[in-house]
Amino acid sequence: MASPLKMHYSPGSQAETVRDRVLDPEKLMQAQIREIEAQLEQRGDYVPALSPILGVIGMPPAFGCEVVWWEDDLPAVRPLDITDPGQTYDLPRPSITSGELGQILSYTRHFAERTRGYVPIRMTDVQGPLDSAALILGHNNFLAGLYTHPKRPLVKAQQHPRCC
Repeated sequence: MASPLKMHYSPGSQAETVRDRVLDPEKLMQAQIREIEAQLEQRGDYVPALSPILGVIGMPPAFGCEVVWWEDDLPAVRPLDITDPGQTYDLPRPSITSGELGQILSYTRHFAERTRGYVPIRMTDVQGPLDSAALILGHNNFLAGLYTHPKRPLVKAQQHPRCC
């Protein structure tokens, strides 16, 4: 019987760019399966898993940041044109499918259907809240905001009707 991984394996193209791979869930899955197979040939305690990772673009586009799709690297985001960190409170609340989050969920479904459960699927890297905030505001504005608005986030969270 064929390995569950090899059932879906197809060789990648030498001309394939990172962008090609990231924008196509099948190509992304196949690239990860090739990596998993190579890792399983090595000694060690490697736990194989697929990830619907698209780089750092999980959360920021959900809040309106523009995605920059590089050819030979994972995508990046441009920060919002915000100079006052207090403006972040006026941003619309995103849904779980806003920005690229819907694409990440779609990729997760694709991986699950194609592997029929033979390969675990781990959570995508959505970054931490501080990193996401820095990507949304821009790192300089984020760091300045920690100084200029040191208590506002805590007060705002406590006043929010769905919090605490």
